Amino acid sequence: MGGTTTKPGVVAGPEGLMLQGDQRVSLSGGQSLLVRRSAAQAEVAERTGLGLASENSGAGGVSEAGETLTLVDARGVARLTIRVAADATSIELGPGSVRLALEGDLSIDARRVSLHAREHLAVSSGGDVTTHAEDTITQSAKRQHLTATLGDISVAANDDVRVEGERIRMNC
Repeated sequence: MGGTTTKPGVVAGPEGLMLQGDQRVSLSGGQSLLVRRSAAQAEVAERTGLGLASENSGAGGVSEAGETLTLVDARGVARLTIRVAADATSIELGPGSVRLALEGDLSIDARRVSLHAREHLAVSSGGDVTTHAEDTITQSAKRQHLTATLGDISVAANDDVRVEGERIRMNC
């Protein structure tokens, strides 16, 4: 692991404090990959000498107690952290902007999806945008604007169309 020992079982290195049983893999450009195990997982890995995976882990060294993989840049800043536990997995990205680019399709499939932007959310497309729900679509905001830059706006309903407002202005 390298670094300076601060107390039994803890080592200080360029990536911060590491516990005994943690592993650091040096990568190009001064980057490091840290593998941080739960105490039980680290003990089994040390006892068996199996490194990243152990007799109690599944594919990729995942144990019921959990593991953390952290990609650290040359300055010691955590850029990517993956935490795997029996009940949840989280992916955390470090400071700065992140860009995801691919030539093929991107598909996300989950029981529920929640997006939250602290300041601004923009969705754009070079082509069409389709929104579909089997049940209800609800929109809410202080103000809403709907503009067709070229062409009509069509509203169709199987039943009644209701427009409610303090005043309804048409062709103003």
